Amino acid sequence: MKQEIKVLIGIVLSTLVILVVGVVIAGSQSKPSTTPNTPVAVSNPSVLIKEGLPQKIGTSTSFVTADEVKAFTSNLTSSSSNAMSFSPTGEASTSSPELNGTSTNRAFGRIKADQVTLVEFADLECPSCKAYSPILQKITETYGDKVRLIYRTFAIHENAPKDALVQVAAQNQGKFWEMTEMLFDKQDEWTAFGVDQKKIFDSYAQALGLDLSKFDQDLLASSSPKIVQNDIQDGQTLGLDRTPTLFIDGNLTTGAMSFESLSSLIDAELAKK
Repeated sequence: MKQEIKVLIGIVLSTLVILVVGVVIAGSQSKPSTTPNTPVAVSNPSVLIKEGLPQKIGTSTSFVTADEVKAFTSNLTSSSSNAMSFSPTGEASTSSPELNGTSTNRAFGRIKADQVTLVEFADLECPSCKAYSPILQKITETYGDKVRLIYRTFAIHENAPKDALVQVAAQNQGKFWEMTEMLFDKQDEWTAFGVDQKKIFDSYAQALGLDLSKFDQDLLASSSPKIVQNDIQDGQTLGLDRTPTLFIDGNLTTGAMSFESLSSLIDAELAKK
């Protein structure tokens, strides 16, 4: 009996040793990240930019520094524009990315000195982007020429590039913002399973008074995907991995904020002018 107890104790001790060794080995192979990779807090939106933002792009990792992002924002066009000015055509960029996408941007607000530039990367199927849309609209109404809002497409959902073609087709007839607002407002309708999206999008175009024939032609135009892809490529190069992402004079923020929180960040940037 004593011999059996000794054998049993030996087995238990051996098992414990194996478990301890396994834990030690696993711990040694797991190295803690030395670079932040979490959403930035609203109270300190530039932390990730200042310390380097690592995000996976394919199988590689890209780091965006504060200087790089600031360089992108310095590429703002210098010519004046009307309150709603759009570039209806554009080619995919082959040079370094520009945060504001000068060749294909959709900008709301005249270019003025001492204003804050907001660059939003959004996905039309993103519920958080839908929630952010009226807040950003209220910001432009409240601040007027003190802010300039630039919209850019970023693909989180699989169909985002195709969805964005509807915006481009409306943009070609000067109704970019109106169509964007309608797509967000009616997001649940046109994203529902099994619906005829083409029929729905045509109904939106008709409601906005667009030339339906031209609208349909522009949906199929070869230049339209290039405009969307330019935005997506720049977003990937910037290391983005979520929507909505908003740059406030080059400072990165992620996720939808309240009007009050966003206003406080804009006010802080205006105070620096």
